Order: sequence, then structure tokens, then C-alpha cells
Amino acid sequence: MGSIPFLAAISNGLPLMLIGHLHGDPLSSSYSTGHSIVAGPDAGVAAGDVKALAGKRIGLPRGTGAEGYLLGHLKSNDMTADDVELVNIKPADLATALAQGDVDAIAIWEPWPSTAVVNVPGAVRVVDGGCGSCYIPAAILTTRQVIADQPELLRRFLAAFAEAQQWVRNNFDEAAEINMRWIPGIDLAVMKEAIRQAGYDHRVSKLTLEGYQEKTMPSLVAGGRLKEVFDASPNIDPQFYLHVEQSFPELYADLPPIPEEIHY
Repeated sequence: MGSIPFLAAISNGLPLMLIGHLHGDPLSSSYSTGHSIVAGPDAGVAAGDVKALAGKRIGLPRGTGAEGYLLGHLKSNDMTADDVELVNIKPADLATALAQGDVDAIAIWEPWPSTAVVNVPGAVRVVDGGCGSCYIPAAILTTRQVIADQPELLRRFLAAFAEAQQWVRNNFDEAAEINMRWIPGIDLAVMKEAIRQAGYDHRVSKLTLEGYQEKTMPSLVAGGRLKEVFDASPNIDPQFYLHVEQSFPELYADLPPIPEEIHY
């Protein structure tokens, strides 16, 4: 799941543990790759003009990375959630809502921004990634009990996951065709573009905790989603990624190495 529901869950005592990232960048303390804000044709919002979103209705799934992404861009432009109207809409319905004029703009992750840009005539991609105050990679999660009871299963799972991600990085078009089996209503050409917008790197580094503590959680506190910033380190366990890195280094040969100072 996304980082925001993960952090909200552990703040409420759920025994979830992050063992890797579904997509992310262990070399960066900010991450918003694959997210976009797209404005409708009649919204009067030009590319790059986040301030023009003031007073607009913005569709997004509440409580997800899409909300964190929007809040980050608003913050960077001296705005808050009070300056816009947030409308809770599930991802697959966002392009339709934009086309029908139910909202003025949407904030969401791929492939839905690309779908809206292609299928809604006159739609404008206002921003694409580029949120320096955001840290919203997606999380691979398990529980404390599974870690205690089935560590070998998790080591084998993450090794398989590393192999799969490397294959995706080297075969985007083929991976897009496979995606089409599971995500209905998307044109293959759109999927081939959308699949290139994320960082298929599950590695965690010390920047994972830093990003959560210094960017994600303060944003959630400001938006009323968390009561306070807390120490998330007890809920991050890098041992399974580290095992794969040591046992199968070839699965990371096409990725830049993590510098020692930020390596777990």
C-alpha cells in the first residue's frame, strides 16, 4: 500500500512492518514519481500553475499518496487544503469525473493521469512528480508475526520480487501488456507510457525513515491526518532486502549503488 495509509495504520497501533518499497528511490529524500495533477479543459489552469488551483474542486482518493502529493504541491506554493475543495473519488472514476465537469482537476498516480490526459480533450497536466516536499513511495508490508514465524518465506519472496522488478526495468512494453490483464479500461499505448513513470526499486535506505519523519508525517499532521510526528523506525525492517542484496547482487547490477552513509 501507499506510505500514507501505512503511517496512519501504525500510528493507530497496527503491527505492520515495511520490508521494502513497491516503487521508490533509495537515493533521494523526496519521492513523488508517478503522481500528477491534471486539470480539466475548462478549469483555467495552465501547465505549471499550481496557484491557479485555488478555489477549485480537486478529485482524488482521500487518505492516500495522491492526497499527500497534492498537499505537498500546495505547501510549496504557500497554499493549504483549505484553499481548495477536495472530492473523494476512486482512481478508476477520476478521468470520467474530470470529463463530466464534476471536478476541476484530479491528483492521482499512474496510469490514471495519463488516461485523463489522453481521454479528456483539452485536459492539462499541471505538474508531473516534482514535489520536493513529498516522500510517498509505495510500501511492501508484512506483520511482526509473519516476520517471526516465516522469515525464510519473506527472504524468498523479496528475492523473487527483486528479479521481477529488474525484468520490468528492462522490458517496459512487455510489462505494460501484462498490466493490461489486471487494470481494465486502459489503452495499451497509455499503459506503455504510464509504466515508465515510476521507480521500480524496492530497496530501502536511511533516507526512507528520514523522508517519513521530515516530510510525510509533518504534512499529515498539518492536514489533520496524524496527531503528531512519531518514530517509525520500529516499523521498518530492512533485513530481507539486505539478504537479497548480499545473496543475489546481480539483481541490482543495473541500479546505482546506495552510498555507505545512507545504507542500512
